[in-house]
Amino acid sequence: MFLGGSFFTVLLLSLAFGLPTSHALVVRQDGVKMSLTRRLQQTTAKNIIQQDIARLKRFTQVRGSESGINEQVEPHGFTYMATVGVGNPPTDYTLIVDTGSSNIWIGANKSYIPTKSSFPTPNTVEEVYGSGTFSGNEFLDQVTLADGLVLTNQSIGVANSTVGSFNGGDGLLGLGQAKLTRGTLHPDINATIPTVTDTSYAEGLIPSHSVGVFLRPPTADNPGIGELTFGGVDKTKLTSEIQYAPVPQTTDGLIGNYWSVEQSVTYGNDNVPILNATTGLVDSGTTFLFLSSDAYARYVEATGAVLDPAVGLLTVNSTQIDSLQSLYFNING
Repeated sequence: MFLGGSFFTVLLLSLAFGLPTSHALVVRQDGVKMSLTRRLQQTTAKNIIQQDIARLKRFTQVRGSESGINEQVEPHGFTYMATVGVGNPPTDYTLIVDTGSSNIWIGANKSYIPTKSSFPTPNTVEEVYGSGTFSGNEFLDQVTLADGLVLTNQSIGVANSTVGSFNGGDGLLGLGQAKLTRGTLHPDINATIPTVTDTSYAEGLIPSHSVGVFLRPPTADNPGIGELTFGGVDKTKLTSEIQYAPVPQTTDGLIGNYWSVEQSVTYGNDNVPILNATTGLVDSGTTFLFLSSDAYARYVEATGAVLDPAVGLLTVNSTQIDSLQSLYFNING
């Protein structure tokens, strides 16, 4: 199902669904794997849409702007979670995995426990999300992502104030680009903070400066869930060779800060144009797929779908669903 939004002029591909499962960590030669869990917050489609829209607005805001800062929305639906150890000996924290931000921070629910590996810095750190905020102090500490992947000098935020429930998590594990952290550290607002992927590679713990994200919808035979692979890709999950696409750099400098791809969108076997080549964000924290207003209108015209105001999603009747065709995304030409 698709939604239109006049404020949002790019396509967003989402990655969020599922049910909880147990935590497990496995080291592989092609990278270090970390299993994910998924936490469900019972809600309605309208609430999930409201959360997604608040998040999308944040993607297009200049950091530090007043607009939208007080528009906080409680998290709804499914959230990907990972268990991360902090300190020596480590304390386990359940963190939301987020490709749309880059800071790692704890303290939303379980308090930070300093150990012999904990070093406070004079800096403070803060971040604003579509569904909450946090502010606190920066520490350098040991962070355990997996067996064989122990970061000895990772910058973390320790919250002393949060807004929002963060779906019961203890904080966030940001997997975005380091430049997204610019403006979150004080007093040097121009500084960037190395992400956990940056530190893993800099400390020689992973073979490549990358993180693979694998997500699988649940079925009757398999609960799905997913995993992260730091420093590589789990090739057992592939059905074909990987095709790489560059991250576009847009003129406004905002969208280019996020993981994104250049793509066009067509409908059906006749390749009916829906969206000309533009930048689309790929985000683990957004549930639905969003199109720009003009592309949304073309999809409605092509399918005959009608918006159900009670649900907030497009619907088709039994005749229309029999003739419904696929929506195609042509990435990187």
